[in-house]
Amino acid sequence: GFKDYEGGKTFSSLLKVLSFPAVWSIFASHFAFNFSVYFQNSWTPVYYSSVHELGAEEAGLHFVLPHIAYLFMSFFVCRPLVSYLSGPARLGELSLRRVFTVIGFLGSSLAFAVLGFGTNVPNDKASHVYSSTACFTIAMAFSALHPSGFKSNYMDVSLHHSGTLSGVGNTVATAASYIGPLLVDRLLKSYGWASVFASVIAVNLAASIFYGLASTCVALDDPKNKYFKSV
Repeated sequence: GFKDYEGGKTFSSLLKVLSFPAVWSIFASHFAFNFSVYFQNSWTPVYYSSVHELGAEEAGLHFVLPHIAYLFMSFFVCRPLVSYLSGPARLGELSLRRVFTVIGFLGSSLAFAVLGFGTNVPNDKASHVYSSTACFTIAMAFSALHPSGFKSNYMDVSLHHSGTLSGVGNTVATAASYIGPLLVDRLLKSYGWASVFASVIAVNLAASIFYGLASTCVALDDPKNKYFKSV
């Protein structure tokens, strides 16, 4: 069976850590992140083809801009912003995690809401395609906030099992790559693009609420805190 290893880190303590809602709020956020980003990476060619009648060669720039925005946000906005907000008398660690996670989901959701509304509004074709690209770019840019949010939270919630929790969280989040395409295909065929964007928004909002209410930066298996007695 499972035995103690490295000073008392046991399989039973891992199971106990996994029982806390705070851990599952990280997993849910990771799932929502993958659901949103995988949707954007996989379905934007279909969107530009069906809505804007642009093939992959014509829409190349429109596919690249969101990822450029993600890189820009990661290196030139998030890093200095985290350094600033982590300073004395500013945000605590938990507040920082929650702010980056919740704003990341809300910003992306707002961009997808505009996209969902725009697919049903007649507009000049040229301006419509660039407004769509702007929304996709904004959605991906806000996704760059998450590495400083829930993704960093994996290291906070356990002294002994952070790597394992990260592996479990990645496994849970990978389910989005299976569920997402099936759901999007069904919604698209039955109700159109507005329903597809609504599904992404719903997942993002649910994750942001769960994370905002349940998350913690306490190491749940640390003997110095109140949770340890039950781990």
